[in-house]
Amino acid sequence: MNSLLEGKVMAVTEGASGIGLAVCRLFDREGASMAPIDINGEDTSRQVKPLQQSGIESGAFTVT
Repeated sequence: MNSLLEGKVMAVTEGASGIGLAVCRLFDREGASMAPIDINGEDTSRQVKPLQQSGIESGAFTVT
């Protein structure tokens, strides 16, 4: 893959659902590591698991 996002870490607010989740998936396809951020920690962790299982470096972050 030869993308401008390859090797970058993308922090996406509201990354557990809706547009934020769609943005996370797009950045993932472009080679970026993901850092979805949301107030719903359970949903954020659930959304990150498939990324981690596919070998994408990612973490879930909860804000209050």
